Amino acid sequence: MLDKFQKRERQDSLNRLGYFNYRDYLKSDLWKNIRHRVKLKYDYKCCMKHCDKRAYAVHHVSYDYATMSGKNLMHLKPLCKDCHELGHPEDRAEHPDIGKRQICNYDPFWSKK
Repeated sequence: MLDKFQKRERQDSLNRLGYFNYRDYLKSDLWKNIRHRVKLKYDYKCCMKHCDKRAYAVHHVSYDYATMSGKNLMHLKPLCKDCHELGHPEDRAEHPDIGKRQICNYDPFWSKK
């Protein structure tokens, strides 16, 4: 779940990039390009420890402008569908086409890479 600071940081970054909301950003060519670059960097594999599945999503660990604009990929993690669902404990993940959906519990055993 995003705290107040993260929500503000995300909205500030979205405003600077010219997007009204996060869903519009997720539908953008900018995000599609960033997502592709992150998956390529990790050879399309999930970055969670003990997981060797194919990356399905790219998870924002930070919403700072450099990350959201694609200038810094360090805070973006490629995840398989199962691990991405684990990364959203009480909140729901936003998806470009279907909005929010319920997600299960989170186990923070991040990044093998």
